[in-house]
Amino acid sequence: MTAQPTRRDFIRKGSAAVMATAVAPYASASSFHPGGTETRRVGLVGCGGRGGGAAVNALRADPNV
Repeated sequence: MTAQPTRRDFIRKGSAAVMATAVAPYASASSFHPGGTETRRVGLVGCGGRGGGAAVNALRADPNV
């Protein structure tokens, strides 16, 4: 008989999966081009009313966003 996963287990494992996905493109030295001209994509998830300023700052941070 296996124990049912808890909400904390779900959040912990889900967070680890999201971070692994977010970091994966930068893990390889061949895919990292500092100062490159490629377009950067920005996403904002689950910030409610607090994320508006952060989104504007991210979009204004670099001309390639």
